[in-house]
Amino acid sequence: MILDIYFPVLQGVLLSLVVVVITALGFLFRSWINVPRGPPQTLADQSVPHHLRLVDKEVINKHVKRLRFALPSPDHILGVPLGQFVELSAEKGQSRISITRFPISSPRTKGYVDFLFKLREEGEGKEEGEDAASYIASLRDDEVVQVTGPHGSLTYFGKGKVNLQSANDESEDREESFKWLAVIAADTGIDAVLPIIRRVLEEEHAFHCSLLYINQTEDDILMRSDLEDLVASHPDHFILRLHLDKAPEGWEHGEGKVTPDVIRDWLPQPFTATFLLLNMPSGPAREICLSAIEDTDFPKARFHVLAE
Repeated sequence: MILDIYFPVLQGVLLSLVVVVITALGFLFRSWINVPRGPPQTLADQSVPHHLRLVDKEVINKHVKRLRFALPSPDHILGVPLGQFVELSAEKGQSRISITRFPISSPRTKGYVDFLFKLREEGEGKEEGEDAASYIASLRDDEVVQVTGPHGSLTYFGKGKVNLQSANDESEDREESFKWLAVIAADTGIDAVLPIIRRVLEEEHAFHCSLLYINQTEDDILMRSDLEDLVASHPDHFILRLHLDKAPEGWEHGEGKVTPDVIRDWLPQPFTATFLLLNMPSGPAREICLSAIEDTDFPKARFHVLAE
């Protein structure tokens, strides 16, 4: 009799407890899924510009400087995927000048980001964008640049997979896979491809990489010690060929014009397992290189030109 009287009450209490528990679990689950994964990203929103402070400069050679900018905190990463670039801009008098750059530091680097700047001496011809590069490279410590991005049509996700974004229609984006990454770079074009090469070689030696790095003289070779360290660390998985317009006596790498035979001799086989990436400043040298690649009959679907 007593049980019959209190049973509905007990049912109500138990039901209320179940509702409270389910509500609490739902709140905890929503809180958990909203917790940011990994370090905070500086460029988490492409539409929001950020101001980064210059904290260090390093002279690479008489023409090239490496500039380091601090991120919002020591725990922040830049948030730019491998293969993509950013726009840097700064106030110059009453106007704003801008230039695009690929980070040379790893996407996983925390607290700072590095960029390369090539400058010409007085009296030398300047290419498009070099006035902006010279101005930004002349900034003093603690001065700031505005950074927006990321931008670009290629992203390397790791494990031999690249995504190629269409400029017109997202439905036309496609993915390519490789076992061997072939890279052609020239001059400051090493900035975009060096972090990709490093990532490929980190992946448990499942993949190979070959780099054909083209410069005018031996003194123009950028990041040479970094490249040679990669050869020493991954001798069976990284092939480096340094190609010069004019080489010194005893030079053991390539020299002269980049011809189809030079490209054909260097390209890893088979083509079906190779993805070819090119990054070099615009101009006659790039046109010669593109023409040489075309003459090798390398499949266009497995070839991409990085462009800022």
